[in-house]
Amino acid sequence: MGSRLSWPRAKEGMAIAIFIVGMGWLCRIVWLNPYYNWDSLPYTALVQVSSSDPVTLHNAAYGLIDAEAPAKISREFHSPDRYPNYRGDMSTNPWHFAEQLPFYSVKMFYILVLAGIHRVGPSALQAMRLVSAFSYAILGAILFLWLRRSAGSLLAAVGTVLVLSTAEFLGTGAETTPDAFFAGLGFVSLYLIFAKKKIFPGLCLLGMLPLIRSDGLVLVVLVLAYLVWKSPGFRFRHAVAILATELLVYFVTGRLAGG
Repeated sequence: MGSRLSWPRAKEGMAIAIFIVGMGWLCRIVWLNPYYNWDSLPYTALVQVSSSDPVTLHNAAYGLIDAEAPAKISREFHSPDRYPNYRGDMSTNPWHFAEQLPFYSVKMFYILVLAGIHRVGPSALQAMRLVSAFSYAILGAILFLWLRRSAGSLLAAVGTVLVLSTAEFLGTGAETTPDAFFAGLGFVSLYLIFAKKKIFPGLCLLGMLPLIRSDGLVLVVLVLAYLVWKSPGFRFRHAVAILATELLVYFVTGRLAGG
């Protein structure tokens, strides 16, 4: 009788242990095997340099890659095999490089997070890696909590570790882009809205997604449409007001960023 009573608690402990050990192992892989995307160059310039001088921006971006990234990555960014005309021109022409920055500065929330981390010590490149790795861990935690509601702790832990060990998720967590941050914050917002029924805080987080990636607007529209259709008390006028505010914030920040 006593062993039967203790089994659920033991199973819960086993599930937590599997999740912690598995996610710790996966986060270690992500951190030790970063994937340096070319986009890290514009983000570095925007985060580390307050000047608008193209030469200063260019030197800061490529200088940090030369200093912190593997030599193979540095050579590729200076003389890439793919997109030789575009990336080759970016590596030698500071003015053309500076012209690309508005396409990245519109991702204002991501830039602000990187700048906040950079301000306390890490370089911009290290900040990108930290944000991606942390977001990857958050994604795993939310997936585990969500699966546990229907599948139980043990299956949720094993399923989460297996899903996040796929190449697509590992690559996203290792990449120096806003993709992992976008996915992690988006998953938290969806969990709050649909699993916890906390619509207001969930929508507040969801509203930040277009300031990380512009295609976040699509997810905002889809979620609002679903809430109008299914959620009692959530009216069409609420969705219109939220969407109008979202579009206003998006276009104002775009103008401020020069996008």
